[in-house]
Amino acid sequence: MRKYKYLGAGFYFFAGPELEWTYSDQTQDQTVDYRQDERVSNFDLGIETGVAYALSRHWQLEVEFPNVLEASYQHQNYTYNIPTQAGVTPYETHQVYNSYNFATSLSTDFQLVVGLRYLIGS
Repeated sequence: MRKYKYLGAGFYFFAGPELEWTYSDQTQDQTVDYRQDERVSNFDLGIETGVAYALSRHWQLEVEFPNVLEASYQHQNYTYNIPTQAGVTPYETHQVYNSYNFATSLSTDFQLVVGLRYLIGS
């Protein structure tokens, strides 16, 4: 879903959204009676920008810049099954964390991505 703006002489500026979602679900048995369950969700939304050069009607050489602006949300849910003394039923405890982040990659470790794109159609 990129938007291209013609700059002249075969060059284009482009921008578009970048969306990423990850989920992990892990169980770790620490000892015989102790277990830890971890569920983590990450949601990232960014703006991808770059410059393209039309090599031909179907081929473009592109230079993509890192996310100029990025917003992210992370939800972590931990469940611990904790053993107690002999003869006492183990108990469960929960911890939930939510975090939000806004960032820009305009920094000293600026990395470019170079690639070729084949355009299908006219």
